[in-house]
Amino acid sequence: SVNQAGTYFVKVTADGCSASDTIRVTILTPPTAFSIGNDTTYCGSFSRILSTGNANTVWSTGVTAAQITVTQPNTYIATITNSCGTKKDTIVINQNNIPLINLGKDTSICQGNTVTLNATTSGTTVTYLWNNGAVTPTISVNQAGTYFVKVTADGCSASDTIRVTILTPPTAFSIGNDTTYCGSFSRILSTGNASTVWSTGVTAAQITVTQPKTYIATITNSCGTKK
Repeated sequence: SVNQAGTYFVKVTADGCSASDTIRVTILTPPTAFSIGNDTTYCGSFSRILSTGNANTVWSTGVTAAQITVTQPNTYIATITNSCGTKKDTIVINQNNIPLINLGKDTSICQGNTVTLNATTSGTTVTYLWNNGAVTPTISVNQAGTYFVKVTADGCSASDTIRVTILTPPTAFSIGNDTTYCGSFSRILSTGNASTVWSTGVTAAQITVTQPKTYIATITNSCGTKK
């Protein structure tokens, strides 16, 4: 009985006659233990190479190769077998969606008003972090500035930014006191604002009037009107 590799020779003599034979014994080892990686969760699309380095690896996908490239979440099993045994390793790959965060376009609000910024998203475990320290899905703001939120849903993160501008209503102005002229006259009426709409139908920062009349200047923006 032998358990070591080598060449074994025997000579047998029977009744004065001899014969011999030789045999070579080789020691085989079972496959070496291997790892194709730890279980992993990806955010969004992915491409990953799983490798054993052994071309005789049989994968649970049906492929026999030293490595495979996977792009779908699944449980992947690699098996290496020889006449002395089998070794396997398994990896579980999960895929979660990246949160869709949209605070909207940069916006303006009138002084004294507030706007609600909404980052609400779905998921089993969701956390919110705003650059002002808030941890709620929505915040109300009444100050100009750039607002940033980071949302983490089931281990995957996304962020968005919005700029809020404060608008003020038109500033009060005067185009002069009521006046009486003697004889002909020419007078410039001015607000200094090119968006002024005059009762004459003209839009300009100023007009020149030569006729007696009631003249009205109106300045309007999204926060109000001054006359």
